[in-house]
Amino acid sequence: MDINILFSSYGVKPNGGFLIAYRYANELAKRGHRINLIHTPSIRSLPVRFYKWIAAFLKMRSAKNLWFHFEENVNRKYCFSLREKNIPDADITMATTWQTAVILNGYTPKKGRKFYLIQGYETWFGHKEEVDTTWHYNMTKIVISQWLLKLGENMGCRDLHYIPNALDGKKYGVYSDPYSREKIITMNYAKEEFKGSRDGVEAMKLARKQIPVLRCVAFGKDKRPSHLPDWIEYHENPAQDFLVKQIYNRSYIYLCTSWQEGWGLPPMEAMACGSAVITTDNGGVRDFAIDGENALYCKMKDPRDMAEKIIALHEDKSLHDRLVRSGLEKIPQFSWDRSVQLLEKLFLS
Repeated sequence: MDINILFSSYGVKPNGGFLIAYRYANELAKRGHRINLIHTPSIRSLPVRFYKWIAAFLKMRSAKNLWFHFEENVNRKYCFSLREKNIPDADITMATTWQTAVILNGYTPKKGRKFYLIQGYETWFGHKEEVDTTWHYNMTKIVISQWLLKLGENMGCRDLHYIPNALDGKKYGVYSDPYSREKIITMNYAKEEFKGSRDGVEAMKLARKQIPVLRCVAFGKDKRPSHLPDWIEYHENPAQDFLVKQIYNRSYIYLCTSWQEGWGLPPMEAMACGSAVITTDNGGVRDFAIDGENALYCKMKDPRDMAEKIIALHEDKSLHDRLVRSGLEKIPQFSWDRSVQLLEKLFLS
């Protein structure tokens, strides 16, 4: 099959939503399908001023030196708009954000059957009414988590299909004994408010009042935030191997502070690497993180409660070790072979 996948930006920096779509592209290409990944710097029909064209061109050049390795038969196309004339004819075209779903909805049948990969309830990037409207389009909709499935069902959406995200067990694994690590707490720092990163920093401050020797590590795709305390070790846009072996595999505790997630990839990755996970109940962790069984839930937007959970895991080794063991048993359920098989079956149905 000829398959187009639409993106609302160039994907210059690592991003969970891009990672999942790119991996699907690679796996489908291995199965003999012809894949076009079509990126635009602007979801509007055209950048309206010359300087925006220049900025888009520079982004395009940066995007071609990507953080992701593609199969040779995955075609990457970078264009200034997603106007239909820029899109190859195909058997299937799939949107990956609510904005690309709006554009896809207007395409003629020449672009094939319409699919919509819903990776979150994207109200932080658009008005609720606009986002909700896309969920009711006449497209086959794929949701990546059970909470998104229930949300769609409660909204009365049709043609919803649940295909969980997956993790590459060959990349994410245990390279150091998780039960004898230095007691380092790790978190992903993101500037978007709904990620709750400032809550995490405040929680670390509170925990250090009781445990002054507590080591804290953060990583993110952007430069070190100016307000981050000196005692927090920070890694900007770490390479994949470094992230796995030098961050996740040094982590005794991983803290996820998000207010909402479609699917929490970093806590899942950390769990696969032997870290005990503390997380908010943000929706996107429920498929793999079960409170009291293989993770500890903390209250959202509550640094004090987060700090209490950090201290509890720091002091109670038996609890820590039990969560780690259960996490390592849970994660292998989410394999790429299974998820790609489900997606391909849906495409062929």
